[in-house]
Amino acid sequence: MDTTHPRQRGEPSALVAVNLSSLHASAMTYGFLYSQEILKEVTQKLQALCKPTYTLCVIYEYQFVFHIRGYAGKEELKSLADSVSEQLSTPLAMEGIGWGIGIVEVGQRGGDAQDLLRKLLVVSEQALHHWGVESTYLFFDEQMETKLYREEQITGELTAIGSGEGNGRLFLVYQPVITIADGSVAGFEALARLEIPGLGTISP
Repeated sequence: MDTTHPRQRGEPSALVAVNLSSLHASAMTYGFLYSQEILKEVTQKLQALCKPTYTLCVIYEYQFVFHIRGYAGKEELKSLADSVSEQLSTPLAMEGIGWGIGIVEVGQRGGDAQDLLRKLLVVSEQALHHWGVESTYLFFDEQMETKLYREEQITGELTAIGSGEGNGRLFLVYQPVITIADGSVAGFEALARLEIPGLGTISP
């Protein structure tokens, strides 16, 4: 997925991901052909929403993405997300299958493909968790960016520590186990904690 095509430079673009990963559980229960029939219907409905400036593609199993060039603003993206949910309600909601729509605004300079795909996966998964409770679409924002960066730092540091490198440290803290009857200390529970420069002690 090229987000820096010469024809697209100088105009904003956005990525709208449709996360159908919950369909995997249905496929395990009802079989491969069941999921393929639903995917076929979903594909047709999503293709019907395409415009000359929209490109629909598949990035992962059960994950579709609209690449939108020269969009008018957030309202256009919200409108597309609402239209997607409306189209999917018949083949999916009736079967009890949820979906999540994640939106990443790329801007005029494009971006690194792997980084954009990672952001799409994060935001669409969060939207999927909200299915049936809140809006089925979410925009990737600064708060998600900060959280994602923090998680990557923690994962990277744990990997480095495991190989005998890294600047962080793992240490034990001891939590008393209290007897309810008389309030006495019955023992101690050893808990592992991680400390990383710049992040401090990581909470459980």
